[in-house]
Amino acid sequence: MKLALFGASDFARELGHLALELGCARIALLRRSTGRANATSPQTVDGFAVLDESTVHTLAADDWRFAIAIGASALRRAVAERYPELPYVNLIHPHATLARGQAEAVAACRGSVILAGARLSSSVRCGSFAVYGANCTIGHDCLVGDCVTVGPGAHICGNVHLQAAATIGAGATVLQGTSARPRRIGARAVVGAGAVVTRDVPDGAVVKGVPAR
Repeated sequence: MKLALFGASDFARELGHLALELGCARIALLRRSTGRANATSPQTVDGFAVLDESTVHTLAADDWRFAIAIGASALRRAVAERYPELPYVNLIHPHATLARGQAEAVAACRGSVILAGARLSSSVRCGSFAVYGANCTIGHDCLVGDCVTVGPGAHICGNVHLQAAATIGAGATVLQGTSARPRRIGARAVVGAGAVVTRDVPDGAVVKGVPAR
């Protein structure tokens, strides 16, 4: 498989290495078009070719696949909305753990990234273009919306709904909801690193601390 990754940052390099581990034959990083030449921009990053984003449709016509190597939920969502028709693939680290039925749930999505040590429990509903950081856990009966970011080492307990483009910082914990009343982290909300969430978080809110406020 030939894989082009949107982004040319450190996270893009990390996903490039994951793609190599998954057996991708060719990998390129896509830098956002600036509209002007930039002679100082690197042509390779860690051995990966860096191409201008304007080459996207040429690559797609040549049977390349795509993923979005951007950690920020809002920016990842913007790329997905800018190029909704591209053939996006999921990147799942071989050391991630998916409960029974979750591989099929993730396969029904597009463009999600599951890093080493991440664990998805049973009956998790998965959206597209989500990023599951290293060693994070997603409890039973959770909802992970489109373009959600779950940071490294974050723990999402059971019956939690992460709405579209929500961000859970590294090491944060969202305590469990119930089947009758799931805990809700609103769309575009941000939970700070290390926070402990004990109540619902409204759309667009930023919370931090223990308990998170």
